Amino acid sequence: VIRQSGQGNPARYRVADLTGELEEFIATSLVIRVEVTGEQAEPIRRAIMEGLVREGLPVINREHDVATLDKTTESGRLLKLLVTGTARLWKVDVPDPTFSYVRWCSDFVILDVDNGRVVGAVSKRGREGHLTDQEARNRAARVMQQELTTDLAKSLAGYVYGETDQAVDTSAPAACPREEEDAQGASLM
Repeated sequence: VIRQSGQGNPARYRVADLTGELEEFIATSLVIRVEVTGEQAEPIRRAIMEGLVREGLPVINREHDVATLDKTTESGRLLKLLVTGTARLWKVDVPDPTFSYVRWCSDFVILDVDNGRVVGAVSKRGREGHLTDQEARNRAARVMQQELTTDLAKSLAGYVYGETDQAVDTSAPAACPREEEDAQGASLM
C-alpha cells in the first residue's frame, strides 16, 4: 500500500536488527568445544575452530574457563556442543616409481553435552600423492583440513540454525579403518 505521499508502510522488522539479535543470542547461549586426536591433531583442531568462527559460531579453547560450561543464560540453558573425533594419515605402498601416496581419514561426531545425544557426524577419507613422502603427507593434511572443516561447519551451522533434519544417524562414523585392520595388513586402498 502506497500513500499519496509516496511512502509505504514501515516494515515491522529490520533485517539488521534481527541479524544483531541472532548474533547476540548465539554468542550468549551457545558454547562449542573441539577435541581432536590422532596425527596432525593440533593443526586440524585449529582449522576446525577457524571454520566454525567463519560460520559465526562461538568456539572456546581448551584453556577457557570451565565456569563457562556450567553457566546458564537469562533465556534459559546454555547449549553446549562438543565436536570430537580422530584424524589419521598413513603411507600407502603403491608400486609407482614416481609418486608416493598417503591415505587420510577422519571420523567426527557432534554431541549435545547436556543429554549426550549425537546431533551430527562427519566421516571423510581420501588419498593424495606427490613426489616425496613428506609432500604427499603435507598435501593429505591440507586436503583433510579443508574438507573436514567445510563439512563440520555446514553440519553445525545447519543444526544450530535449524536448517537440517533433526534425525541423525547415531551409528559411529566409519571412514577410518579399525586398528586391528591396519595390523592385519588389510587393503586400505
